[in-house]
Amino acid sequence: MRELIFSISEISREMKMARETVSRKLAESGAEPAGQRGGYPVYDLPAIICAFSARAGNRDPDKMSPFELRAYYAAERDRLKLGVEAGNLMRREDVADVLGRLAGPMVRELDTVADRLERDRRIDSDSVAYIRNVMCSTREQMVSVIDSVCKRAETGKEPTP
Repeated sequence: MRELIFSISEISREMKMARETVSRKLAESGAEPAGQRGGYPVYDLPAIICAFSARAGNRDPDKMSPFELRAYYAAERDRLKLGVEAGNLMRREDVADVLGRLAGPMVRELDTVADRLERDRRIDSDSVAYIRNVMCSTREQMVSVIDSVCKRAETGKEPTP
């Protein structure tokens, strides 16, 4: 069986593309020539397929052409919409709403535990002060976690400590 190798001219003719486009796609994908024919590079079929497949091309948005960038963000937007529709993702506003509904009653309870213990169980003032400090620390930790979640939702990245 003969090995299928093609020159840039042959590829451009078969793909109905300009030679410059073929050369650029081969270079961008990092395709290595399989050899030379008449002093010009020739490429084997796997290298050509890789260069022209949807997986070749840039993954870094900063290096994409405007056309690729538009397609990339459209696909990303569709992926996120599908995640929301499937119930795997939540909108940022919904996350903030859920966190607020969870944190509100907890904060109210934390604020009143020490007073209720003092009133109902007749706990001494030193113990009440200690409980207040523990509850205040717990509330601050909760606020810190909620803030980091909100920052992550805004930027899409983990916050740096």
